Amino acid sequence: MAGLLWDRWLPVGTRGLVAEALPQGDADARALAVWLAGVHDIGKATPAFACQVDQLAETMRRHGLEMRSVKAMGPDRRIAPHSLAGQVLLGEWLEERHGWAPARTGQFTVAVGGHHGVPPEHAQITALYEHEELLRTRGASGRV
Repeated sequence: MAGLLWDRWLPVGTRGLVAEALPQGDADARALAVWLAGVHDIGKATPAFACQVDQLAETMRRHGLEMRSVKAMGPDRRIAPHSLAGQVLLGEWLEERHGWAPARTGQFTVAVGGHHGVPPEHAQITALYEHEELLRTRGASGRV
């Protein structure tokens, strides 16, 4: 669907602005748009989101992930809306797995963070990092 939106709905001028900034032009721009559409809800895989659906949370527990209940998460859960969590996690992935400089990730990850209409503010990102348990469960690395 994202490919069709790129091809048939997005104005040619807008496509051109994105394409001119990328090495392979329109092909890279289209691939980027489709990829961002594919990852835009990655924040739904966080404890803060998954705890809202008992069946999903239970499935995660069965697979060995620590998963607190929505009640146990408490009101802090609101610090991690899935769009913001997705922006943060995608940025970390680009940095850790692909060696991107933190200053370069935001121009891409903001599409995930703002996909419900308003990009997150720096203070929201900072607050979320003070509650990493909302983003991830403890893994083999020991990192929360």
